[in-house]
Amino acid sequence: MRVIRGTRILRIFKSLHELSELLNTLAQSIKSFAYVLFLSFLILFVFSLVGMRFFGGITEGKYGAIDQNANFNEIWLTITTLTRSETGEGWNILMRDTMD
Repeated sequence: MRVIRGTRILRIFKSLHELSELLNTLAQSIKSFAYVLFLSFLILFVFSLVGMRFFGGITEGKYGAIDQNANFNEIWLTITTLTRSETGEGWNILMRDTMD
């Protein structure tokens, strides 16, 4: 009976080796993921600057999508407005507000 219990421990150590390989692969992919996040934020930042240039003068929209919490007058509000738009939350009303 004790021999069987001893082999269970050996199986656990064998699976820990596979787990360490998995963790090493995850650690290597985190570096690449950080680059992708940085590139995504850089693209969002550039489009925020473009949005501030084109739509910065709109203070309040006719349909209510552009207000004090979502506008193109400050960089961080522009980033949150574009994030809201790219996730699909009310993008059509935001588009109508910027067209008028």
